[in-house]
Amino acid sequence: MADALVRSQEIEQRQAALERKRSALEAQINVLKMDFAAEELELERIIRQEQSREKQLELERDTMNRIRLGEPEQTIPLAAAMRAGDAKR
Repeated sequence: MADALVRSQEIEQRQAALERKRSALEAQINVLKMDFAAEELELERIIRQEQSREKQLELERDTMNRIRLGEPEQTIPLAAAMRAGDAKR
């Protein structure tokens, strides 16, 4: 009878330990998910900025090339719009 009681207590202790470990693991996973979400938002913001900057540089290069070639200024916005897919040929 005493042996059964000891085994029962050991089982309960192991179950409690397992539950504590499970809870700790879930907490760590949640922290990792939150860290990832924050980093993801920041990187997406940086990517959008870089893409915008690259597009602006491309437009400026095109403008400079047109100026060097002596093309009239009114063709500059049309060329940029055509490249962006806003206008049809």
